[in-house]
Amino acid sequence: MELIHVSVAVSLDGFINDNSPERLILSSQEDLEDMYACRAECDAILVGAETIRSDNPSLLFKQPYLVERRRRKGLSPELIKVTLTNSGILDPKSKFFTAGDSAKIVLCRPGNVELLQQHLGTLAELIPLNTIEPTAVLSALQERGVQRLFIEGGRSVLTQFISAGLFHLLRVAVAPLFVGDSRSPRLVADGKFLNGKKHRLRLIQARALGDTTVMEFANDHVPSF
Repeated sequence: MELIHVSVAVSLDGFINDNSPERLILSSQEDLEDMYACRAECDAILVGAETIRSDNPSLLFKQPYLVERRRRKGLSPELIKVTLTNSGILDPKSKFFTAGDSAKIVLCRPGNVELLQQHLGTLAELIPLNTIEPTAVLSALQERGVQRLFIEGGRSVLTQFISAGLFHLLRVAVAPLFVGDSRSPRLVADGKFLNGKKHRLRLIQARALGDTTVMEFANDHVPSF
């Protein structure tokens, strides 16, 4: 795969959300515009099923100029939407499935195919995998022509890909606020990370976008898959 781009926004104390019912807004408008521009360079976008259930994102571009830019490059107007699920619980009325005309892909365990077919019908292509691990996910997407993948979360997905070192670029937007609640989800869960003290990431640039600080890191130690 040519590019695996992970993007996330965090608080100063490393949380991606708080413990309230409403979604915590971390990104500035300037950061969002830049993030969308990065997203527009990719073929597909991946989020976990829990993100679909909790945030109900459309994953569509809100800027017509980005859609037009993609058309001029001969790309589809919108990204292929990809999710992965262990439980097989997905709402066919969620924006992931109902918003936009781009292809939708659901990676799941073989035992959940029948359940998902009953709920989703023809809304998405179902890809059964014996293990929903990053290497299997990436291989399945490559077989379907995805060469540039944008990954946005949630924490389970971020932990899997980041801990395995299976990304080329990591974009971290830091909001100038603290959450201060250990019950809230952090950027990643506990795990063994390839990019530990022996394989540090390389800072490409750091910028102030509105009141948000955006850092971009390159991973020089991406394992083969």
